[in-house]
Amino acid sequence: MLERNSFLTPIRILIFSNRVEFHSPGRLPNTVSIESIRMGASHVLRNPRIYSFFVRMGLVTDIGSGVARIIKLVKESTGKDVILEETEGEFILVMPRRGQ
Repeated sequence: MLERNSFLTPIRILIFSNRVEFHSPGRLPNTVSIESIRMGASHVLRNPRIYSFFVRMGLVTDIGSGVARIIKLVKESTGKDVILEETEGEFILVMPRRGQ
């Protein structure tokens, strides 16, 4: 069976009334775990193109700190936790929406 090329598969953003889901194709690199992402200790660029774009716009601080900031801000805003999940073919981040 041929392995799906995650570089050709687009990132999907799904918007629901109670959450927003980000589906990024491919598995996490060997040195990265969901726990290390939660702590902001992950320093492997998953999407260098997106990172480069945000650097040019001045929207990036430190590599690996984005998801930890998302977790903190979502918890402060909604009182709910962000869900991080890895499946066979993608990494998923689920952000609950306010008031749901």
